[in-house]
Amino acid sequence: MDPESVRAGSRVPHGGTTDPTVLDFSANTNPERPDDVEAVYREAFDAATRYPDDDYADFRAAAGDYVGCVPEAVVPTAGGLEALRLAFEVTLSPGDTALVPEPSFGEYDREIRLQGAEPVAVAHDELLDADPAGHAVAVVCTPNNPTGELASASDLRAFAARCREADTVLVVDEAFLDFTDEPSLAGTSGVVVARSLTKMFGLPGIRAGFAVAVGDLGDRLALDARGRRRRALHAGRGVRLAHPSARHRRTRATPRDAV
Repeated sequence: MDPESVRAGSRVPHGGTTDPTVLDFSANTNPERPDDVEAVYREAFDAATRYPDDDYADFRAAAGDYVGCVPEAVVPTAGGLEALRLAFEVTLSPGDTALVPEPSFGEYDREIRLQGAEPVAVAHDELLDADPAGHAVAVVCTPNNPTGELASASDLRAFAARCREADTVLVVDEAFLDFTDEPSLAGTSGVVVARSLTKMFGLPGIRAGFAVAVGDLGDRLALDARGRRRRALHAGRGVRLAHPSARHRRTRATPRDAV
């Protein structure tokens, strides 16, 4: 991380307002909580007296099954934002540039600048047609936050192939992909996928998520994450949350039924 960039960066609020008198639509979390979430908390209480297992094998297996990748490619994180931060830490150096969609999640710019790199804004609906050559990273948010457009899997894979040819790492923010039936890009070479258990599962306070990458990119993510000791509670919660419940499926169906 570049110290000068830290001092120059301005804070972009993440998670919406904490004012209880304000009805805040910016957080976009599901009002339906997962089945048996209270049981998960009770089970995790005993584990809180021990240091966590840095391997998080159960969590990684559940998360890999959920997004369709091998468990070894999963890196548990404290929320989706930490997954993005890890991705930028291992792929960006001072002076690099990164393609980012606009308008989109405001934290991309901040996290990129904290690495001493420069975000290059591209209209969110034109980013998949942009030339990634010369950029260290390209960021795609699908569905895009806040506009809601969903990139097709075929278009994303085509863009990922062009990024690989240009030696550009593609970072895909799938924080809201759970609300759709589109497949994850997790496990694709040259791609870092950032996932959150905040949105669909309606539990932003637990700060649970994960990153997915394979090959050397995955090794770098895992090595960087190893120094961040997460609480055992995260792993315990995640194992249960990473499997769709009846409420989960009902949430997906509700927007379609309303149309």
